[in-house]
Amino acid sequence: MRRFLSVLIACAVVASPLSAQARPDFSGKWSLDPKSVPSGMPAGTNVVVTLKQDQKTLNVDMVATTPMGDQKRATMVNLDGSPTKNTISTPAGTIELTSTAVWEGPVLSVTTSGDFQGYSMQQTDKWSLSADKKSLDLETTMNMAGQKQTSKLSFIKQ
Repeated sequence: MRRFLSVLIACAVVASPLSAQARPDFSGKWSLDPKSVPSGMPAGTNVVVTLKQDQKTLNVDMVATTPMGDQKRATMVNLDGSPTKNTISTPAGTIELTSTAVWEGPVLSVTTSGDFQGYSMQQTDKWSLSADKKSLDLETTMNMAGQKQTSKLSFIKQ
């Protein structure tokens, strides 16, 4: 029994750093890879995302430059699974959002919900890094007014 307990403790000590390594740090400045721009996005659109991550939170500052001007958004999400409230401004007014993040191995999945112009919306963002950590992929699935849309964007580290 004593030997089994020793092996169990040794495995836990070895596995603990491995599980921490499975959670990548997304921090950095990322520019939209023009090759990943979906067909519905206006020509000339550029998106720059600045991410700041620590053990507890991920701060997301996004600037989208479009032919109609710059659109800026700053949000934050708790990485411990507790709900995070954010308020964003749109031309149609402000939107109160609640986000919850969970780690799916090395992928950060953030589910955000809120109401927009009388409709409930739910969005799931899946953030992942390439093996060389030079590319950030973001897969977004949006459900609103009975419609579901998924998009995939890639960003290049600056």
